[in-house]
Amino acid sequence: MTVEFFVNECKKSDKESVFNKHILKSKYVLYETKISDCEKIVKSTYWDEDDRVAVNTPIKFFLFSITLFERYTDISFSENPTKKLAEYNMLVESRLFDAFMNTMHSDEWLNREYMEYATILDMVSGDMVRNNESVIQFIKNLIQDIMHNVAPNPSFLEDNGAVD
Repeated sequence: MTVEFFVNECKKSDKESVFNKHILKSKYVLYETKISDCEKIVKSTYWDEDDRVAVNTPIKFFLFSITLFERYTDISFSENPTKKLAEYNMLVESRLFDAFMNTMHSDEWLNREYMEYATILDMVSGDMVRNNESVIQFIKNLIQDIMHNVAPNPSFLEDNGAVD
């Protein structure tokens, strides 16, 4: 079911019964799936087009939110990023997203799932920071930038021992 169809169904019918029918209250998402989802979120929100660290925490929140919604409901977002954002706004405006999050926090099982997802996202984010902000990584990135942007002939640096 699409987000748009879900929102329209909730508007036409008894909102609560339609809503509850689509939440998967006993679903367990495999640990490795959670790691994969969180790695995708971090990859999408911590790097720019040139693979340089560029954090975008509002998008991180958005991606985490829609990942939870898709994993714990039978409702899917569009693949189109612009439409996906419009669908998220539609869910929030109709208060269905808040109802979903309230259910995640009030249901013992879903809250456990939420906490595990959030913890994994924090760990993956922390690993990214540790792996990319070390002095060694800083120097490697600096050399890579120099080779890419300044040196007309990168082999010149390699031939003269500047890069191993």
